[in-house]
Order: sequence, then C-alpha cells, then structure tokens
Amino acid sequence: MNRILRTATRVLWIALLCAGALRLAAWADEPAHVSLDPATQQLSRGDMFIIQVRIEDVSDMLGADVSLAFDPSRLQIQFVLPGDLFSPGESTSFYTIDNEAGTLDYAVTLLTNDPVAGDGVLCEIRGRALTLGDAPVTITRAELADSQIHLIPVTTTDGMIRVGAGRAYLPLVAIAPAP
Repeated sequence: MNRILRTATRVLWIALLCAGALRLAAWADEPAHVSLDPATQQLSRGDMFIIQVRIEDVSDMLGADVSLAFDPSRLQIQFVLPGDLFSPGESTSFYTIDNEAGTLDYAVTLLTNDPVAGDGVLCEIRGRALTLGDAPVTITRAELADSQIHLIPVTTTDGMIRVGAGRAYLPLVAIAPAP
C-alpha cells in the first residue's frame, strides 16, 4: 500500500509539474544545463533526424519536464524514446507530440528515492524533415526537480535543423571516341 501511495504521489507530482503549477525556489548554486544534441543538423527533404535532449551537471534530480517548439511545416516528430539518464524500471515517463501546433512535451520521474546526478540523455526524439529551410527547435520549458521537489536552476541551448534541396544525381554520360 505504501508503494502505491508513493507511486500515486509521484504521478500527481508529474501532473503538477507539467501544468506549471509547481513553482518552488531552487536551492542549487550552479545551474544544470539542458541542450539539444546535435545543436545543428544539415538534412535533405524527407531525411530522418534524431535529436537528443541532454542534461549536464545535474545533481539530486528526481524528475524533469521539458517542452520543445518546432516549425511543423518543416519538421514532423514521430516518436520519443527514453534516454540513459534514468534507469529503465526505476522511472516512468510520458510525452505528447502535436505536429499541427509544433510542440513536444516530455516528463519523467523516478519511482525510487535514489536521485540522478551527472550528465546523460533525458530522451531521444526521432522525426522527419519535410520542407526546405531553417527549422529552429526551441526549448520552451526545462524544469528539473530535486529530491525535495524544489526546482533546480537550468540554462538551455536550442537547436537548428537546416533542410536543403537534397542530393543531386547527375546522369553518367559516356562519350565514345570518334572512329
């Protein structure tokens, strides 16, 4: 029963964090860093892309809530995979993709009281480049919570996907020498 109560409490915490209702003062001196890796990609129209949401220099992290914005006329996100920062079976995560609005929300929390520290991949985003042009991918929210459910200060680095015209294939022309 105690385990069910702890799990229910954590699920409620994720819901509050996702709604932006949890605004507690952070205590850490040095901010963690949330970034998109690679920061810049050059793709052709129709190419698949992978973006990792990385967290660096974090300590005592129990959960995370990250939102991204992208140009839905240029990019389509297909799915999201959990990264290596939280151990499988010891965490729960969920995400929502809105390819019409150009948004992605990803939240994860530990099911144990053993917080995460260090660097790692929060999640991996997979999608497709649709049309030509620059497609910024912006971190619109990055909230990390410590084991006391206080927000950890963060800095962020956004990303850019440049979609080019694609590869040009020229026909092979053989010119025979004159007889």
